[in-house]
Amino acid sequence: MKRIGFVCDSCGGQLTLDTSKQILFCQFCGVSYDYSYFNESDVLERAENFIDSKEFNAARDALMFLLKKDPHNAKALEKLMLITYKLTDESDLKKREIVNSLEGDPKETEWIIDQAHKDSREHLSGLHKKIVNALECSKIDSEILDIRSKIKECDKSKDEAEIGILNEYIYIPNRYDNSSGETMHPTKYWHKYLWIMIIALIICSLVFLPLCVLKNGLIAFIFMEFMLIISIAAALFHTYSNKIEPALEHINDYESKKADLTSEISALKKKEMKLLSEYNALRLSINRG
Repeated sequence: MKRIGFVCDSCGGQLTLDTSKQILFCQFCGVSYDYSYFNESDVLERAENFIDSKEFNAARDALMFLLKKDPHNAKALEKLMLITYKLTDESDLKKREIVNSLEGDPKETEWIIDQAHKDSREHLSGLHKKIVNALECSKIDSEILDIRSKIKECDKSKDEAEIGILNEYIYIPNRYDNSSGETMHPTKYWHKYLWIMIIALIICSLVFLPLCVLKNGLIAFIFMEFMLIISIAAALFHTYSNKIEPALEHINDYESKKADLTSEISALKKKEMKLLSEYNALRLSINRG
């Protein structure tokens, strides 16, 4: 015995089905009803009311009760198939928001097709196929949302890589105003710095040359030039190893990460387009059916 989706006319309590005695009875007031009390139209009307209020368990009980009397009832079988997936009507399958949130296992309702008469089996098979397609749409929609979430994360990581690259640029303050300046790519900064040091070497050489030749001779000039070259080379080496090389390594790492993310985003977008194509094809088949 079990409680079903029928209400006692006397007290409003839920009726219980006693299959052995073929009656419905109320545990609250003791009133009993014969099966015939609930004819097909009454049961279907009650089931529809339950469906309209989204009381799917009660609707299922009512429909199963009717199917015990008439196992091949086409309307009851159709409604039972729909409410198994919490659908109130076949038209729900044309609503995108409902389809995208649809859940269930299509194997749960295959028996309904087998139980139907031949004249209603084709319709129920078509409805079942629509539901299968709708479930596949729901699955694809979930995959698309996951892909879009991943693309968003990749875009965020890509932006972080861009910021990381910019942070490795070398800041050059304005010579007249320390509160302002510009940022420069390490390679460009290195070339600029290298030319400044070369020009400084040439200027110093031109200044030392007449002084050394007039006072101390050519040997002194060569010695001074050698020391100057060593000093400039040491400054260049120190600047490159401590400022340029680390910045370039970091930029290369960020660039590599950025390239990987760009490739991943491209692959994800291709997959998204493919899934969207499949989704739209399934939606079209549901709407046409």
